[in-house]
Amino acid sequence: MVTRAVIDTYKPSLSLVRRLLAARLHLDEAVLTETDRLDDLGLTPLDVALVVLRLHPRKPGYANFPIYALSSATTVGHLAQLVELWLQRGGTRESIAASEGEE
Repeated sequence: MVTRAVIDTYKPSLSLVRRLLAARLHLDEAVLTETDRLDDLGLTPLDVALVVLRLHPRKPGYANFPIYALSSATTVGHLAQLVELWLQRGGTRESIAASEGEE
């Protein structure tokens, strides 16, 4: 179970991910929570990859988001954590790879 303190550390990314997912799903972002499973929302791996690719124009100069890491994201919260790691660590491939070893 994800604690509130952990959620607070990636709250800006959670908001961003919820907004992007809601746009993709044509939903109000308020209905999405960090515990919603991506597959239960009807999102395919391609959908999730396309959502993450929308981050690139927002962060010029960052390395491409490591799409391979998306296979470990099962919920909205997991996806937000990956995005947060990518943003905080300068958007490097190594940032996500290093985090996968921390779990």
